[in-house]
Amino acid sequence: TLFLLSISLGNKVYAQESVNVFFNDACTDCVSYIKEMEPILLENGIKPILKDYINEPSFRKELNTFNKQYKIPYDVQDSLTFFLKSNLVIEGHVPQSVVETILRNYNELPKHSLIVLFQPKMHSNATDYQIYISGYSTEKLTTSDNVLNYIKNKEPRVLQNALPNN
Repeated sequence: TLFLLSISLGNKVYAQESVNVFFNDACTDCVSYIKEMEPILLENGIKPILKDYINEPSFRKELNTFNKQYKIPYDVQDSLTFFLKSNLVIEGHVPQSVVETILRNYNELPKHSLIVLFQPKMHSNATDYQIYISGYSTEKLTTSDNVLNYIKNKEPRVLQNALPNN
């Protein structure tokens, strides 16, 4: 669920989206990754709402519902999930530089039904990850690959998505 909040500081108004982050609090690597990601998210107007689905079973049901609504393929689902935009999901410990690049350039990207960045290794210094774009096969990329060009070179394919366009 995306929640939009406007904050007025001086003459500038900053929009802040609240987004769901599903995780397991017992996973110290996941908690560390979330803490490392928080400044990047906040810089991009995104406030994470943390949902520990192990200690709160209702969050597990909510995560399952989101996975179905977003139509996230099972093979790119992970135990740490950031639902960042109506069509952008981070699964696992995706290199932060990649997430930051996509968020900073999000408005210039083609409007694919779904983009999932997936990296299942349990550490924050990964140099590779997988990307799934709806209508295409999952591909492996590295941090040296230009993720923006990769996304821009994929023609959006019309697929039914249960989520409203935000």
